[in-house]
Amino acid sequence: MPNWVQPLVGNAEERAGKLREPSVRVAMKQDTIDWPNFRTDFDRMRVLEAAFQRNEKYEGVSINQLAVMTGKEPV
Repeated sequence: MPNWVQPLVGNAEERAGKLREPSVRVAMKQDTIDWPNFRTDFDRMRVLEAAFQRNEKYEGVSINQLAVMTGKEPV
């Protein structure tokens, strides 16, 4: 998944900046279609442990469910 490499390189602030770019997210979404694998099976991938107490309600929820619950895309 070539379009996932650069957005995930750098410190947290740099990564967040890259991921804010719509074109980056579009390319990453396309990679999930072009390169299907277990890492992009968002129905099976689940939140294991929340880093913050406010997000504990999402533990055990699939990434696709989380996207629906929060009105966002899984990527």
